[in-house]
Amino acid sequence: MYIRYPVSETLGSSSTSPPSETASVPNIVTKERLVDKFSNLSILYEIISWLPFPLGSQKITEIIKKRYDKPYKKFEDVPLPTKKLWFKEWKSHFLIDDDDDEFFWRAFKYRTSKRFSQMMSDIREGVDTTHEWLIPAYKKVLERYWETDEKWKNIRKKARENRASLLGGSVHCGGSIPLSSTIERMKKQLGRTPTHEEVFKETHTLKSDKSKWVDKRSQDTHEKFIKKLAEVQAQRAEAQAQGMELQPIDEDLIWEEVCGGQKKNRVYGKGSFFSSSIKSGTTSANSVSGRAPRNQNSVPDLREQIHNLNEELFQRVTQQTDERISKLLDTRLAPLEKTQKKLEKLERAIGKAKKEKLKQKRWNEAYVSYYEKVRASSSSSAVPLPPPPPPPSMSSDEGYDDDEDEDDTEDYS
Repeated sequence: MYIRYPVSETLGSSSTSPPSETASVPNIVTKERLVDKFSNLSILYEIISWLPFPLGSQKITEIIKKRYDKPYKKFEDVPLPTKKLWFKEWKSHFLIDDDDDEFFWRAFKYRTSKRFSQMMSDIREGVDTTHEWLIPAYKKVLERYWETDEKWKNIRKKARENRASLLGGSVHCGGSIPLSSTIERMKKQLGRTPTHEEVFKETHTLKSDKSKWVDKRSQDTHEKFIKKLAEVQAQRAEAQAQGMELQPIDEDLIWEEVCGGQKKNRVYGKGSFFSSSIKSGTTSANSVSGRAPRNQNSVPDLREQIHNLNEELFQRVTQQTDERISKLLDTRLAPLEKTQKKLEKLERAIGKAKKEKLKQKRWNEAYVSYYEKVRASSSSSAVPLPPPPPPPSMSSDEGYDDDEDEDDTEDYS
């Protein structure tokens, strides 16, 4: 499954702009080319769980603001037909395979529900002070609900307690930027793939002072990880001194052990898609201590296989999608090019007709002048002037080739 969204490259290499008729072709001619960019395995996990990519989230926010026509308290209150209309409008901004429609419908509902809740929270907490999109009458209904509904107040209280607890809270300074985007930015800065410890420190320390952590849990977890990693490295050095065969140290499993394992398919400080990459068939003791299993030569590197399969998959998807777009463009642009040629021929014919009309006008003026001179000289003995030559025939259409005209009944829709 994949989604394509606009980037800076424009479709095709021709410098000429397509005719205005292309406005009815969504995401193909009038919009920028839709391109996928997947750089590593973590991005694959992000797309599978459909964490927000910037343009997709932006369009969801715009649709909520534009289509908020009743005082809905939460996304679940929005009627299903209305949700379908929102999804249809969102989908019109992208090129999505029909086969993937159900997948993106589920993803859209999940992400819109999260965004809807956040927008309501921003209004309630005073973060969004303008909210011009919200009708004042609707805001009064929402405020009355937030102040009086006991069930909602109990849920909010429980959520606050969970966020405040040492186990449930997860404070970071990454904002709404996906973790994968932070990793890609750090790769460019460092010239290599950052370690999980480096990513955690980047997202859990203050931007103004990288020596200060956002909360005590972040600092304690980092210190435990550094201590545990040092212990494993010491064990590894001791084992190497004894001539034992060793695996590379798996920092993923060390981190998971320090954090107390997964909770709801997530590991603290890494998110859901890193949790998927941590799973391994080896035991925790072997992985942490660095001792290799006896049959390690016969066991393929599962992660390397996943990476290679991932690369092959997206190369195939990209090739198939490019072929599909090219075929669709050929189908849509062929009649437009034909129409453009007919318009050019029609313009030439109109220009020729204007010239013929101008010639006729000048001949008429010359004939009137000739007639007046004949009348003036009829009483005298002067020899009458010869009449002006007739205008050239208007039946000759040298600039318009009728043979090139074809049947205009073709359907361009």
